[in-house]
Amino acid sequence: MFLSGAISGNQDVSADIGDTLLVVLHPALDQFGDPDQETDTSISWMWRGATGSQWFTRDTATWAASSECSVAQRRSRFEKDSIYYYGDRGLPYNNVSPMTPGEGWYWRSVRVNQTATITMNLPAVKPDDPSFSTFRVRLHSTSPQQVSPNHKIRVRINGVTIDTLKINGYETYSGSVVFPSNRLVVGSNVITLTSLSSGAGTNEVLVDWVDIEAPQVLLAVNDSLWFEPPFATFGTMTKFVTEGWTSDPWYAFRVDSLGNIHRWMSLEQTAGSWSFTDSVVPGARYVVTTRQAAMAPSGADLRAPTNALNVPSGADYVIISPHEFSSTAERLRAYRAGKGIGRTTIAFVDDLYDQFSDGRMSGSAVRNFLQAADSLWPAPVPSMVLLFGDATWDPKDHFKTGKRVFVPTLGNPVSDALFVVDPSDQFMPLKSIGRLPASTTLQAEQFVDALIDYDSRPLSAWNKRFLFFASGFDSLETLRFQQFSDGLISGYVQASPLRGNGERIYRTANEIVDITKSEEVRERIDTGGVWINYYGHAGTDVWANGISTAEQLTNEEEKQHLITDISCSTARFAEPLIESFGEMMVRADAGRAIGYIGASGFGFDSPLRVLADGMYSSMASGERMLGKMHLAAKQVLRSGGASTLERQQAIHQWTLLGDPATKLRIPTLPDYTIHPENVSVQPAEPAEGDTSTAVQISVTNFGTFRNDTLVVRIFHTHEGTTAVADTLLAGENIVLPMRWRRSILASPGFHSVRVELDPDRRLSEEDTGNNGSSVVTYVVATSRLRPLSPLPFSRVHPESAIVVVLSPSLNRSDQSLSVQVDTIPDFSSPGSVSWSSLPVGPVASVVSIASAVLGLDVPHYWRARVVSGGDSTHWVGGAFLPSQQVPRSWMQNSSLFATNPTTPGLRVD
Repeated sequence: MFLSGAISGNQDVSADIGDTLLVVLHPALDQFGDPDQETDTSISWMWRGATGSQWFTRDTATWAASSECSVAQRRSRFEKDSIYYYGDRGLPYNNVSPMTPGEGWYWRSVRVNQTATITMNLPAVKPDDPSFSTFRVRLHSTSPQQVSPNHKIRVRINGVTIDTLKINGYETYSGSVVFPSNRLVVGSNVITLTSLSSGAGTNEVLVDWVDIEAPQVLLAVNDSLWFEPPFATFGTMTKFVTEGWTSDPWYAFRVDSLGNIHRWMSLEQTAGSWSFTDSVVPGARYVVTTRQAAMAPSGADLRAPTNALNVPSGADYVIISPHEFSSTAERLRAYRAGKGIGRTTIAFVDDLYDQFSDGRMSGSAVRNFLQAADSLWPAPVPSMVLLFGDATWDPKDHFKTGKRVFVPTLGNPVSDALFVVDPSDQFMPLKSIGRLPASTTLQAEQFVDALIDYDSRPLSAWNKRFLFFASGFDSLETLRFQQFSDGLISGYVQASPLRGNGERIYRTANEIVDITKSEEVRERIDTGGVWINYYGHAGTDVWANGISTAEQLTNEEEKQHLITDISCSTARFAEPLIESFGEMMVRADAGRAIGYIGASGFGFDSPLRVLADGMYSSMASGERMLGKMHLAAKQVLRSGGASTLERQQAIHQWTLLGDPATKLRIPTLPDYTIHPENVSVQPAEPAEGDTSTAVQISVTNFGTFRNDTLVVRIFHTHEGTTAVADTLLAGENIVLPMRWRRSILASPGFHSVRVELDPDRRLSEEDTGNNGSSVVTYVVATSRLRPLSPLPFSRVHPESAIVVVLSPSLNRSDQSLSVQVDTIPDFSSPGSVSWSSLPVGPVASVVSIASAVLGLDVPHYWRARVVSGGDSTHWVGGAFLPSQQVPRSWMQNSSLFATNPTTPGLRVD
């Protein structure tokens, strides 16, 4: 409850302990006398008045009455919102977002020969009063005009017909019938509305409300009394006599047409009745209550007035959030600011209600704020708006679902686009706008986590794959959907510079089962793609091709995709009774979409095709900001005119569920990369008798095509010596396999190859961190035993001492390895240690030397040979120095080598 940010008239202009704030609450009605669509309650404040109070005071004792009133015409109204009617004439007329003729909440439907019955309790009615009573009703015809009249509605009160109402097709009937008050009884009165046959083929009337204005005594019910003074008392000093109190009335109040309140500080008591006197003015209403009947709030929160427009620097990106998501909204704002999005700010929707709609929840408060920001903030005006919170078109929760409005929307079918359209052209959006439909703080956190995770994932082939689903009712429709999808693939996805891969998942007209049951289709979905487009029929929570959950669209890389939708209703995020397909996609744990774009109402494929084409065209032109792509597509559609309802609805209702500042992970630059599996050696098992090896290298481009010249640098290392060679690849040949040959004559042992792309970083790429391959190692087999480790002239930590020899290619089943270690070269000392009958590895053999047999800082000699039957190879070996001054690994320490590489935990087997 809010009154322009201030309460005036208080003695000290502050709320202190012990102060009482008194208000009168009454139904919130619009300018037509109908209930407000967004809130139930309006408020009149006890403000103005004498020092120390916030109301005008009245003292009955000082006034002399010229007349007395104990009976007044009082209205009793029956109204219940049970049915929501979207408006007249069917599609496409009742699919527009602004309210259409007849649209709104109704109590019930009455068809021909059906009767609606209302029981109205009138405990204070005075049937014997000579004045007449008035019956009022509001009805609406949902049928076109066929005969005249189109509908006949018989009205009966307590079994007596008082009139038959005649209504035309699509007419909203608000009428009244005057009848004698003796038709009423004290207590329950039964009103029936019966639809009589009129000859119309379709005959339906919706009942909105009924009321009866009848003479009633000023009788308190539950110790409260509301009434309007009779017309005859206007301009007179009248004493109003009330009765029926179970305890003493507290105060009496008069609420005038301006909302000002006058309070009687005391009432007169006479023989069980209580009275007060007033100079009656037109438009006044009176309320009398006891202290016990007056309600008190369960709590109160301090709401310091804020100015949401106080943003001196202006903003490019505006988050509109409820206060309960404030910490998460700030995390997102800071993240976007750190990404260079421009000027950022948060506007809390609760503050917007205070500032722009006197505290009442209203979508117009958000729209008015954005328009005011455009006028008052320094240029440029905000270009992106994120609505951070869910909404419902049933804000008063008639359906009892408990669904709340966190950030409001406009219209029904709902439209967030209406927040950002040109005030002079309701079909020209001026800003990009999206919504993250969070309904809990956990969901809000998950949305922000997902956005950050999306940006952090490295590029792969997935980022150039696009999935296209098509699903029609018949063969002609299916063919049309497929041809349009094929055009998007050939015109935008496969074309340069992107040269992406468009995967088609088209359902034929005679397929009625879930297409994901196909193994081929399942493989394509598992592989996934950066952007999924669906063209076909759909319901609010399902596609017509059998896909109904986000989990069905999970890809192997567990990346988040964008989904665009050319169908109906899948982005109805504000439905009170069902979670829309789009909401499921962006909220899911598995198969989550980073954004979902679809219709929040019924979709018509002609304008939706233009929008889809506009999105892909914007992408092909280099745009990656999701909101800008979405906005550009709508502006293309608007540039072709907005003369048809279908085009108007598409502009208003093709909704982005996602952050408009999301930058799609579709590359705009080349991204050259090399993986270990793309580097291979031929022959696969080279031997020292071969003249050379061929290293085959395949470069992958995860980015766009550009006519570059790419330097491929190859590092080849054998026995500590590295050779470097450069090869050039250009244009189309960059991604073709290449071969580099290396002589291996008399070069047995371990060889390693490493590849670096664009080593001098002369080319602009999406990511240069993936330009190098891992080391690829291969062994050139030998017919002789060759020592590998410890290397000559090396120091070795005693706990890391191992002997490694390259196994000879003898291929004998009875061969074994013998190893000796000693501190003298001829291995004759008493401390010599030997191992025999050790297994020979297929490539190399490893023997760990226990530290207990080694002396520190004393040269040690080792030798090894292979024994087979009575034959053996020559001894091979070397020398090393055990030392605790080196790490637990081996280290080269010799002037014969230019580097000192270490390899912790070396094991070769």
